[in-house]
Formats: sequence, structure tokens, C-alpha cells
Amino acid sequence: MKAIYSVVVESGSCSMDYQRWEERENCGHAHRTIEAAEACKGRLTKRNKRGECSARWYNATIHNHSGERA
Repeated sequence: MKAIYSVVVESGSCSMDYQRWEERENCGHAHRTIEAAEACKGRLTKRNKRGECSARWYNATIHNHSGERA
């Protein structure tokens, strides 16, 4: 199976010790590469003219198809 990546915002703890997280937000895309997912993350977290970004996508990360951090 080919790896698929998504931009997600994790709910609960963001400790690096955990292996799985619940997703509060998901971009809804099936990116084929980490680079494509990073570009999507960049668009979602882009700052406006006042230097503000969406709180919805604050601290977004990349997950693979198994729900693990990539």
C-alpha cells in the first residue's frame, strides 16, 4: 500500500511519547508525498496581512494513512 499523508490538528496531548492521537481537524486530502502535505499545511496556516493565522489549524502536523505522525 502506498503511503498517503494528511494535514491534521491533534486533540488532547501532543506528547511525542504517544503513538496515536484523535484528530480535531483534517484537511480531507490524500496527499501522495510528504512535500505535498507540507504545501497544503502551508496554505492552511498562511498568515493574513495582520500576521494572524487561523486558530483552527494552529499546530497542525502531518499524519500518514495509519494515523501516525510522519
